[in-house]
Amino acid sequence: MTVSIIIPSNKRHDKLQQCLLAIGKQILLPNEVIIIFAESDRETDKMLERIGGGNPATAGMSEIIPDLSYPLHKVPIKDMSSLAIAINYGLKVAVGDIVVFTDDDAIPDSDWLLGIVNTYKQDSSIGGVGGRDIVYLLERSPRMPSGINSNPACSACPAPAVAPVVASAGEAKEIKAKKVKRVGRLTLLGRVIGNHHQIVSKAQEVNFLKGCNMSVRRKLISLVDENILSHPRWEWDLCFQVVAKPPNAFGDKLQSRLSRLPRSGGGFGGGSGGVAQKGYKLIYDPNIQVKHFRTANKLTARDLCFLSHNTTYILLKYLSWPRRIIFIVYTFLIGQRNDFGLVRSTLLFFSAPSMRVIDITYTCLVGKIKGMETFFKKSAFYS
Repeated sequence: MTVSIIIPSNKRHDKLQQCLLAIGKQILLPNEVIIIFAESDRETDKMLERIGGGNPATAGMSEIIPDLSYPLHKVPIKDMSSLAIAINYGLKVAVGDIVVFTDDDAIPDSDWLLGIVNTYKQDSSIGGVGGRDIVYLLERSPRMPSGINSNPACSACPAPAVAPVVASAGEAKEIKAKKVKRVGRLTLLGRVIGNHHQIVSKAQEVNFLKGCNMSVRRKLISLVDENILSHPRWEWDLCFQVVAKPPNAFGDKLQSRLSRLPRSGGGFGGGSGGVAQKGYKLIYDPNIQVKHFRTANKLTARDLCFLSHNTTYILLKYLSWPRRIIFIVYTFLIGQRNDFGLVRSTLLFFSAPSMRVIDITYTCLVGKIKGMETFFKKSAFYS
């Protein structure tokens, strides 16, 4: 069983270097690591050349990193504003039976890959494996002023005006986790339950995994839907490609519906048709861990708009029509934690009146409407 690791990196070469060093200390080493970064990111390119000793390998863009004992594939691309597009560049060159995803600001435990591979070996019906990310918050943002703010796909949402500064590792503070029972679930109404960073007692079957610590069987997926804007929710598309019928959530003859979809190209069908007849599972194991050094800056209006758009679009794409109607009613009335609906925002406004609540609600509603527009324009049912 061969393993490819895909890591998208957006001008965070210092954190990427720490991630690569941690991968080099794995008990089970990967067969390859694929780094996706912007062509303009010279610092990342220089760092990768320095670690690799500047000795190009014979295979295409690859170069071997002797110090880390695994092959590294550098894939520079023009634009990192869409994580879906960036991930697809990695998927096109990945050769492993298992494709593992993590972030450049994550540091995996030494038994991370070993735990992932051993889980797959337990059951051939397991199509995806992920685990917990132990979250550390940085007081100042290391994200550079590029990428998400330059994406023109959500022009109705205002762009943030302040460029963040770089944080040092010493400013990281671990977020206290709590014990929970459910992880990675989508309820009947469409409520999203994440909790991938929280504490659960044992491994469990889930509806979706978290992109900073997840893996899938390469044969079960095609590419990430490039109608997904910017960064949020790209991993949902891969997870829903793997599973035929997400447990305790979708349920309503999704398998027969997906099996009738076109096998080629585009928005709705993608590569899900063949998978729909197989019924693979997604497993979350809390013992498969990475340390995730996230930023403490607040979500911008544009971030919220992208989040609302992608949540709406992806769920409409994979749910059946009865569940779509239920979800649309739920998302516009109630919504999610960072994706307000009308009732949630009204209650919040009366408890703490603020123009910010109105602004956030408007931004989320714009994102939901745009997500519906994308679904109806791009869906194979309407093409």
